[in-house]
Amino acid sequence: LIMAVVMLHIFYIIYREEFLVTIPIFLDKVGGIAHNGDTMSISYLIQESLPNCSPSEQQIARFVLEHPAEAMRLSISDLAASAHVSTAAITRLCKRIHVSSFNTLKLLLAKDVYSPEKGEVFLPDFNFETNAPMEAIASTLIQTAIGNFQNVGKLLNETTLFDTVSVILHSRSVHIYGIGASAVAAMDLQQKLTRLGILSTFHQESHMQLTAAATLTPADLFFAFSYSGETKEILAPVQIAKENGVKVAAVTRVGGNSLSKLADFIFCIPDTESLSRHGATISRMNQLLVIDVLYTALITRDMEQSIENIARTGKVVASHRQNNGQNDVF
Repeated sequence: LIMAVVMLHIFYIIYREEFLVTIPIFLDKVGGIAHNGDTMSISYLIQESLPNCSPSEQQIARFVLEHPAEAMRLSISDLAASAHVSTAAITRLCKRIHVSSFNTLKLLLAKDVYSPEKGEVFLPDFNFETNAPMEAIASTLIQTAIGNFQNVGKLLNETTLFDTVSVILHSRSVHIYGIGASAVAAMDLQQKLTRLGILSTFHQESHMQLTAAATLTPADLFFAFSYSGETKEILAPVQIAKENGVKVAAVTRVGGNSLSKLADFIFCIPDTESLSRHGATISRMNQLLVIDVLYTALITRDMEQSIENIARTGKVVASHRQNNGQNDVF
């Protein structure tokens, strides 16, 4: 019996630069799973599942098999329209092949489409023609940013914002974590908290993040940045901090992920970019906007002291620059 259970439970771990997804696969009327090392082929799994699918599920399955690169870039509603099925059919197909969600399906498709063996390169989520003019590039990015900033405002929760402000102001220290593109936002928060006289630290090196997390107490706050919410280098110290009774604030994409399940205070940003992107653009801007909102909220809690601290730090840096022959404004 034990051997039968072991044979029926196979775990595949998929590694990407900015996320980690662990998917339990239970073999249910599926002929088998094609794999190479620890990489599962979702295309093979869908192909093998076709005989057991309903007509609508077969329709979406065939579309995905014929257009995997296109399917992984579409939203669930756009994919349903392209395949002439309902979104419910896509959800049922995901359940049929034992994939937890549509987003997970897209991640697995990306693993297939852009595998090292195929030598293909993932392109950014926005498309421009070769030698696109500056006006087209700037206009597209600006309009995209404006729309996303408005969506960030819709996702902000007043209770979460001011509860986080209160915790920051009453914490012994704030430990900030983020790697890759998310490190940009993490460093920005650390710089802003320092200007307000709030003790904060930022460690970009993963071993230092783990070390620091192990020393935190309930008197501290752990602030994590991860667009995917699945970055293992962030989840590991978060888990350690939680075991020590530390409150966790997180900036991550909307829709639910491993980080949001661990966090006490969640700042959601729009799910605008593929998790297998090569470089963050709008997601990074969204994270920075959340930091600016949080920073301004902190200032308004004690305007007089905050302005005094900002002026003092600005004066010190300006004086240092003048002494070194630099005239730029702080």
